[in-house]
Amino acid sequence: MSHSYVAPKSPEGKLEYLGAEACKDGRPAPGTVSMTAPVGETGVTFSLQVDHAERVGVAIALPRHQLRRGSAIRRVYSEPTDAAGKAEVTWRYPLTVAQLAANRARPASVVALAVACLGPVAPADSDTAAVLGFEVAPDGSVRPGPAPPLDVALRDKLRRAACDSEAQPGAAPSPSASPSP
Repeated sequence: MSHSYVAPKSPEGKLEYLGAEACKDGRPAPGTVSMTAPVGETGVTFSLQVDHAERVGVAIALPRHQLRRGSAIRRVYSEPTDAAGKAEVTWRYPLTVAQLAANRARPASVVALAVACLGPVAPADSDTAAVLGFEVAPDGSVRPGPAPPLDVALRDKLRRAACDSEAQPGAAPSPSASPSP
């Protein structure tokens, strides 16, 4: 079979993790993601660490009221972790900045969320995610900033976007996405 699709009878959010001891040859649930993200001249490199995860992903949310075009939710990328649970993902922000309104008087608040991925499109629990904030100045420069509060719906959209490894880099919903070099 070259392709298949599983349609559970219950929403994924209602499925319970039974724990490694309840599943034959089961694995522990992924731990909490830790994330650092220095800002460079053309990108932000997210250094990620998470135990018991084979993959970790990052997505960003832009302020909808300051967008000129495009989606407010952007998948940055997801990467497999190494044996120590580490991965790096790069957000090349100039493409994102170009989609913000040019005549902004105030900085745009951007939130980045990183989460362990359980499969090609399934994120781990929300409480294991890490969140950082950034500000995009009217001149297009990016600097660390406070992370705006995330409601449950936005947090869920970011988690799902971060782990959507079936989307092509640069494809919708995140035209600014690109893989780490």
